[in-house]
Amino acid sequence: MSVLHKYKRAFFITLIIPLLAVYISACAPVVKPVQAWLPFGHTGVTLAQLGGLPVVVVNLYNIAGPGAAIHLYIEGDGAAFTPQGLPSRNPTPRTPVALQLALNDSSGARVIYLGRPCQWVDVAQHPTCTPAAYTAQRFTPAMLVGYTKLIKQLADNQPTTLIGHSGGAWLAYGVAQQLPQVTQVIAVAGNLNPALVNQHHKVPAIPQARWPTPLRRVPLVYVAGGRDNIIPPKLAQKMLAPLPAGCTYLQEINTATHTQGFNAPWPVLLQIAPTTCAAP
Repeated sequence: MSVLHKYKRAFFITLIIPLLAVYISACAPVVKPVQAWLPFGHTGVTLAQLGGLPVVVVNLYNIAGPGAAIHLYIEGDGAAFTPQGLPSRNPTPRTPVALQLALNDSSGARVIYLGRPCQWVDVAQHPTCTPAAYTAQRFTPAMLVGYTKLIKQLADNQPTTLIGHSGGAWLAYGVAQQLPQVTQVIAVAGNLNPALVNQHHKVPAIPQARWPTPLRRVPLVYVAGGRDNIIPPKLAQKMLAPLPAGCTYLQEINTATHTQGFNAPWPVLLQIAPTTCAAP
């Protein structure tokens, strides 16, 4: 089964999620903890509550001290679905793209990482972690409001760049519309328009919050994978087209897929920023 076929099938399965909730929560496995990805002895891991859902927060690098610029990373959808297209028993990513990029951030900024709901935890110990929480409900207004409040607290009015992978990019750009301290957004293989992505793959739509109109003119760098079968560069261009003119920049990494190939060029990619994005 191809990656694209698995992706299509996964969205159809959202229609039967309520019937699978009891089975999945009862059989949810314990997954590799986030600490296993971190430098030895790292202790900056906490668990926030977002609408009753657990969200892992990792303070990676704080060497710049209070008041420094912040780079805040938001993880992608992770392993929300199995290779067979069923809701998974635990959505923790097998390849945590945003976490790997955060660990490769040598900019000197304060670096914070946010998981998505129910990632990096034992789902069986969290009754609110139903399959719907990390599949059909991941782009809802409540989810966007929850991340906005959490990021506002973490950013503490400091200049902040939000970096999101896949569905995490939708959250990053949506939060940026609400928080003026967000000075830039970087979307890595980002799903900035779930409705358009679903239409592209001919799968059912899922609930999606609306961004305000007109959009805030926040600089957005989009990093696309040339071999990404989930969000190919041409689809990325369609998502960027309606955004404020002069505020977007598309950088394609020819050899990258949806989850691989971004680590090595990341220090250079962090230095890219649109230069013509200014208030009209």
